Amino acid sequence: MTTKHKRPNKATRRRRAAENWRRATLSNDFLFNRVMKDKTVLLPTLRRLLPEEEITRLVRVNGEFNLKHSKDGRGFRLDILAVDDRRREFNIEMQVLNYHNLAPRSLAYFASIVEDQLEEGDHYQKLRSVHVIFLTNFDPLGHHCQYDTYRVLSTKRPHRRDLSTPPLLNLTFLDITADQEDTPLPLRRLCRFIRTGEVASVDSADPLILKLKQRQDRAKKNSEWRKIFMRIDFNRQDQEWALQEEHAKGMSQGISQGMSRGRAQGIEITREVIQLDRTGKTEAQIVAHLVDDFSLSTAEAQDYYRQAMLIV
Repeated sequence: MTTKHKRPNKATRRRRAAENWRRATLSNDFLFNRVMKDKTVLLPTLRRLLPEEEITRLVRVNGEFNLKHSKDGRGFRLDILAVDDRRREFNIEMQVLNYHNLAPRSLAYFASIVEDQLEEGDHYQKLRSVHVIFLTNFDPLGHHCQYDTYRVLSTKRPHRRDLSTPPLLNLTFLDITADQEDTPLPLRRLCRFIRTGEVASVDSADPLILKLKQRQDRAKKNSEWRKIFMRIDFNRQDQEWALQEEHAKGMSQGISQGMSRGRAQGIEITREVIQLDRTGKTEAQIVAHLVDDFSLSTAEAQDYYRQAMLIV
């Protein structure tokens, strides 16, 4: 027999949303995006993440950048996409929920950015170096490694590697929840601040951490951003309660998806469906996305889609 919990009223949900905004750190993708769109913050952060790249200046920064190359092709929304004065591109993502297929997803982001570099008739030599960086609150690749990088070197001549030419493909994964001794201390400080939002827990003499703290506090004083965040969080609470009610109903009938996959993943999948539906994706596109990203059968994906449409 399931215990029925009363759904909190609107005033309670608004208070919770306000409290979530007060407690939010840069591990929240909404706040992360608002802070990192600032070049003066993003540049030293990228320098810390990729010290060997010697990044001197950013010429363009786009937040929540949409890439879609054909009507029927899959689109991507990148958290941050920046270009430096050497025309290298840097995509940095804060990934806290969807931990499925992270390696294929990073390659898909890379491919989409590269495709955007070329126009009809362009030579391949026009391709520029791309860095895709994922900051996660989980072990990103299951390697138990806090900091992981993968690079593919470009070549000017067959059979001879030219180290003066920068790698075209650069993937970086950083687990902000880990604190491993073999990770460089500056990176560990960055992870600790993103996770906690407090300078005291890191190092009060670290100039990057102080700057991040300053921009984080300034962003949280922005009344318009607070309003948007609270609306998003309020809707998220509604969705989670609706999913819990559906889950309880399904459990009593013995047909709930949550029986086989667990409530947390069921909530995550349904949230993904709702988000994709709001971007204008068709049912077929959303079902295909669920099959690919969550390893569902087509029938399971269709069930999730139908359940989510009852909530929207």
